[in-house]
Amino acid sequence: MGKTKLLGYWTATSLIGLETLAGGVTDLAHGRTSLVSGPFALDIITHLGYPPYLLTILGFWKVFGGIVFLSRVYRESRNGHTPASSSN
Repeated sequence: MGKTKLLGYWTATSLIGLETLAGGVTDLAHGRTSLVSGPFALDIITHLGYPPYLLTILGFWKVFGGIVFLSRVYRESRNGHTPASSSN
């Protein structure tokens, strides 16, 4: 795998993990943090007819998934695994 593809892989993997983690924290705060412009998450969820506690459930699993995702990235980078060598 070329150096450019490897850099792209790790960059995309890290960004997805960080976005999942940030989304989970926002959901746990019930969307009352204004990270980006637009309506708050709680307003959207209640407008769609879902109960507010759904944000807590989604937030917990997003934070957990983000931690697992980023720990996998960290572990593979420390052990010297690359996307090409870990699949063999």
